[in-house]
Amino acid sequence: MDTNVIIAAFAVKAWKPLAAFFRLITTDSCTVEAATGDRSRRGYVPVDDAIVRETATIVKPTTKHLVQADLSLRGVFLDSGERDLLACAIAHPRAWILCSSDKAAVRALHVLGNISRAVSLEALTRAAKLGVSLKEPFTEKWMSNVRSQLELGML
Repeated sequence: MDTNVIIAAFAVKAWKPLAAFFRLITTDSCTVEAATGDRSRRGYVPVDDAIVRETATIVKPTTKHLVQADLSLRGVFLDSGERDLLACAIAHPRAWILCSSDKAAVRALHVLGNISRAVSLEALTRAAKLGVSLKEPFTEKWMSNVRSQLELGML
């Protein structure tokens, strides 16, 4: 799960139920990003770092995995959290999905040939049977649109 998804899950009080339903994995950089920020900013959502660390598996990519990701994703600009997530995912090619509302992260999955592993927060909340209302970038409609644009070479 990337930073924005962690924040969105906290905003709708879905983090703990999701963590009880799924094995959530994120990176240290995403956890730090999610728990910090300008608290005076309108719409700021507080994220409890201790709860995230207690309920999710926190991973940190090795230098080797970061280099592999950078070489595999030339031309795709990712912020540090998404880059770290993808580096860890590339290092563990078995079953995983990436929950992100970031077009660049979804584009990176497309470049890697793993676009089917991109999932929306809405899809996760539905699977966990949580009735929450999410902003557009966290919906299945948004994810489907981004996937289609990538497949058609429009993004």
